Amino acid sequence: MDAFLSDRSPRDVRASPAATHWVHSVLAPKVAIITTPDVRPLLAERGISSLSHFLAPFAAAPVHCRDAFGNMYSVPDFPIRLVEINLMDPPVSAADVSDRALAEVVANVGEVQQGGESTTGSSDEDTDRYPTPWFDRYRKWFLSLFPATEHDCFEHPIAILYVVSTRCPEPVAALARLTNLASSLPVFEQGWMDPNLQRYHVLLHDGDVDDYACTGMLDAMKRAFGLYCAALPLRPLSNDTSAVAPDVWAPLRAEHEWMTSITTTVTGSAPDARPTPSLVQVDMAAIAGARALMSSLLNHLLVPYMQRSTALWNETVAAPRRGITGRLFSASRKYFGRSASPAAGTGNTSPTSGHGIAYAHSAHEALLRKLGDYAFMLRDYRLALQTYQTAARAYTTDRAWRYLAGAHEMMALCHALLGAAKDADANHELAVSTYATRARAPHYAARATLLLAPLLADDDPAGAAGVYVRQATLDSDVRSALALEQAAAMFLHRGMRRKALIYLVLAGNRYTKAQLRAHSIRCYSVAQRYLPARWTWMSDHVHLALGRQYYHVAQLDAAVSEMMRLVHPGQSLVLEELMYLYSQHSHAQAVVQELDQIVPDVLVPDTITLCVHESSTWQATFVNPMQIPMSICAPAFLADDTSVVAVTHDGGAAAALECDPLADITAKFTLTGLAVGTSTIASLTYRLHDMIPIRVPLRHPITVTVTAPRPKLDVTLDLPSVVFASQIQRVDIVLHNAGMVATGPIAFNVDRGAVPGLLPDSDDLDAARVRVCLDDDAAWPTSLDAGATAHVVAWIQWDAAVATFTWRYGTNGSMTYQLPVHVTMVPLLAVTTARTQWFAHGALAIAVDALHQALAGTFHAPDAAPSETYVLAPRQTVTHVFLPQSSDNGDWRATMPVACPASLLDAPCDWSTVYFAWTLNSWTGVARITVPRPPALAAELALPDAAHARYTPLDAVLTLVNSTTRALSVQIEFKSDAALIVTGRVRVSVAVPAKGVETVHVPCVPLAPGVIDVAACAHIAVAEGENGPWADVAVEPAYVHVVDDGGGFGDADAHVPPMPRPVPPPPPMGEVDGSADVAVSAETTNKVVSAVAVAEERSGEPGPAPAVPEPEPPAADPEPESTDAPEPTHNDEPTHEGEPVPAVSEEPAQPQEPNESSTEHDPEPPKEPLSELRREHGSEPQQEPEPESQQEVDAAPQPNGPEPTDPARDMPPLPAPIPPPRSTTESAVNSADNKVEPKPETANGAP
Repeated sequence: MDAFLSDRSPRDVRASPAATHWVHSVLAPKVAIITTPDVRPLLAERGISSLSHFLAPFAAAPVHCRDAFGNMYSVPDFPIRLVEINLMDPPVSAADVSDRALAEVVANVGEVQQGGESTTGSSDEDTDRYPTPWFDRYRKWFLSLFPATEHDCFEHPIAILYVVSTRCPEPVAALARLTNLASSLPVFEQGWMDPNLQRYHVLLHDGDVDDYACTGMLDAMKRAFGLYCAALPLRPLSNDTSAVAPDVWAPLRAEHEWMTSITTTVTGSAPDARPTPSLVQVDMAAIAGARALMSSLLNHLLVPYMQRSTALWNETVAAPRRGITGRLFSASRKYFGRSASPAAGTGNTSPTSGHGIAYAHSAHEALLRKLGDYAFMLRDYRLALQTYQTAARAYTTDRAWRYLAGAHEMMALCHALLGAAKDADANHELAVSTYATRARAPHYAARATLLLAPLLADDDPAGAAGVYVRQATLDSDVRSALALEQAAAMFLHRGMRRKALIYLVLAGNRYTKAQLRAHSIRCYSVAQRYLPARWTWMSDHVHLALGRQYYHVAQLDAAVSEMMRLVHPGQSLVLEELMYLYSQHSHAQAVVQELDQIVPDVLVPDTITLCVHESSTWQATFVNPMQIPMSICAPAFLADDTSVVAVTHDGGAAAALECDPLADITAKFTLTGLAVGTSTIASLTYRLHDMIPIRVPLRHPITVTVTAPRPKLDVTLDLPSVVFASQIQRVDIVLHNAGMVATGPIAFNVDRGAVPGLLPDSDDLDAARVRVCLDDDAAWPTSLDAGATAHVVAWIQWDAAVATFTWRYGTNGSMTYQLPVHVTMVPLLAVTTARTQWFAHGALAIAVDALHQALAGTFHAPDAAPSETYVLAPRQTVTHVFLPQSSDNGDWRATMPVACPASLLDAPCDWSTVYFAWTLNSWTGVARITVPRPPALAAELALPDAAHARYTPLDAVLTLVNSTTRALSVQIEFKSDAALIVTGRVRVSVAVPAKGVETVHVPCVPLAPGVIDVAACAHIAVAEGENGPWADVAVEPAYVHVVDDGGGFGDADAHVPPMPRPVPPPPPMGEVDGSADVAVSAETTNKVVSAVAVAEERSGEPGPAPAVPEPEPPAADPEPESTDAPEPTHNDEPTHEGEPVPAVSEEPAQPQEPNESSTEHDPEPPKEPLSELRREHGSEPQQEPEPESQQEVDAAPQPNGPEPTDPARDMPPLPAPIPPPRSTTESAVNSADNKVEPKPETANGAP
């Protein structure tokens, strides 16, 4: 602590000057005044109630002081307190003020400002200011109630002012008698107040005697009593008005009036013998004499005396206790008893004090306290703090709790003045707790708080707020409320609004307990301004408390307004108080209460359109957002223009809707168009519990448009909830005109839905839609009269699950009737672009999978005859091949299994669309299959063998296939490189006829060993004419494995590794028998590759056959968006050994053990023409199929997705129950490898 104080002087004050001056004005040196009997009449003639009142405005003067280290410093305004010696004790002590009396004082002090009005028109910076003038008055009055006590010396007078007038014939004798009288006062008889006070004598010059006589009296006084004598002129006023002194006593008179009224309120009677200040009538000479008198008293008597006393006591009393000797002395007193020092009264308990230990005024412990107080009044805070610390150790040893609490109180003030806020807070906590518990003097704890908080308010508002909060926990309701309110003001000054809000609410609660309703309303009203929106519980508490307080002060309008704010979403408080309050306020029952919150929440349509004299019924859903039941009586919607539309409740005007907590209820309302125009319904009115009329805004206002008489079309049709994909259905549509005029022409269209149906990955967006066509002999009515009805037969094909049916009618189709359609679609077929294949000579192979239902179907394509009828069992695949040589056998729609309108099925124009007409019991449908177009010119390079010797001539054949109906000009350019030399012509021009084939021989010689792409040497361009425009044609890679035979001689095949077996293209349509699996991958160049495995059941042991790997589908084709998983392809069925299995891949086949040289160029099996395929099928006999080995079965690729499950469990509900037939294929599961081993089929389901 010494290190802390070493760099601080009395001039190093850290607190604000205003707070420091206020604290020193409260704890200023006290000077008593005693007068002779002739003084009072003289003062009364001059309008002076008492000499202390006259001298109070001048009771301060600049002085020069010296601290304990000899440093000089000046105090510009050193105050003193003047008091009549017979009025030294206050009219009522602070300890005697009851909590009820204090409540009355606070209720009547100052003007109670409402929180909402105190900052009206203020800026943002002013909103955080919380002026409390009532608290300032209460604080000043409360601090004036402390009498002189034994544990501090601030209320002990230091000097006595003896006053005599010139009207006294013997002023010296009169002053001598006053001296003897002052020594015998009862206040000095208790022993703890020093009667040896400093004396100062004053002679009042009234003007009756001349100045010479007055000077003689003053000289006689100086000879008798010393030099501390002065004269104060109080001459009567002359006619010169300029010499009249200004009224500087007006603030003192006002203060005296309200303090007298407070005292009267507390005591119940006016104080006795206390003069009332009046208008002072003196001249300027009297004011100058008063200032000179106070300056002389301070600079010549009080300050020098206090400095001498502090120096003496510091050297003789305090210094010995600070060193090692003093500490040993204190320890010996603590453990071996109290010393019998000559300080009489040390350790004795005064019977008149009633506060425990009371030291005599000459005891060292009392002198330590007096030394500290004198040093504090002289602004020597360092010496004062050291002295209080020394005294506190002594008081702790003697268990003098009041002395100890007082020492901590002053130590807190010294720390605050020196800028040590933490130490000040710690000492204040000790002082308050000791005052409240051990000393049993809570009023002194309140004084410690009131003195310390202003010193911390400017630099540390949060610390000052903590001081107030500490006091609030130990005091009564009134003082606690005042302290909490001041804590909130400190937090507001700091900008901490949320903490201020909390303490304002706490202060309001304490004011409510103390029955101070005006103050409670003020605190809650101010707290309302800082409530965050999400603090709902705090907001409810504030509104409820304000409503109750307004009710008790008979402000019923404000009470109802605050209570109505409790009606909001999430409210769980019981509203009986609101109902009772509203029933007591008769004037409010006719006033409609406006609610900012939407209670209840109403769900209504945004727009309503109707015509004149037309009624429309709509439903409104009332949602109760509160957690208590709600009764909605007489609900009514308010339109801004009641001449346009009328709204009525179907339940009647007096109907009541009882809504449970957090529930909703529906009511019907009828709108009637009265005149052409637009009206907006933006609010709802109802009576809450059939008592309170309330109007709430709608979350979404309703716009009502009333038009002239118009038609109104209503459409009725029976649509199924579950349909099959691509199903064709007959539907009866009923059209009714409910309007007042004819509809005019009726047009119909279908908007395709967002959810695809049969072909989710098709490039043909028109394939995924719902088609609607009328019967051949039906048509939409040209017009419907008012009230007329028409029946129309329509056919619907379901290729999508979602669509919108739109009918347009009225003038120029300005009116629409829309019917959203959403059905559950059950897929029957799996047909995608990945399951179709164009071959080099124009043949097209299409595979269809039946999913969960057995059905029959027929393939149709343009320029091709319909196929025979295929019967598919569940999860069975059928493959059909179309040949370009087929001829047109008439309209393909004539063979459809359904008698639907011809316009429903569009006639195809080319090979890009193929149809599959299916039948399932009583349901029929047509599935559109969109296939990619084959290339206009296909170029294929054929090699004689897959391996060749180095430097040996090689004759490659380039085949050009024209699939169009027009001749094409082709130019071919051959280029040689380091690996291959073309020995023929470099440029070749070829004309390929329509639907024709041309071949070009390419002689070349391989030079480098390894895998060489021969097709890379040919660059092909095609055009319809000789002059272009030309387009490049891609050539499929043709790889040859060139080996080094040692100079071109030897058997080259001995060095060639085995190549994959070539797979021929699929057979013609007539030779396809049994179930077939198709796996396809497609590119954007419409070059589609497929692998078809054809199986036929034979008798005998099947022979082994190599497993054909199935390429994965392309990434460009997404999976079908269907609820049923796509059926996998059965690649594990046995095949014929001698029967070719077409397998063509865009990428060369990968060998089993790839190396670095074969990763980029792998050989590709050659493709055979379709004529060769037919010749092989017609000439070669069929061989018995051999069973696959387990190794081949394990090596075969598994289909994507899980195994098919039970159809009855996975299917959605169907339009009619269809028992699925028993599957003709049985499977056995190998538990060891988790593989499915097929068993021989008894029937394949194909015709």
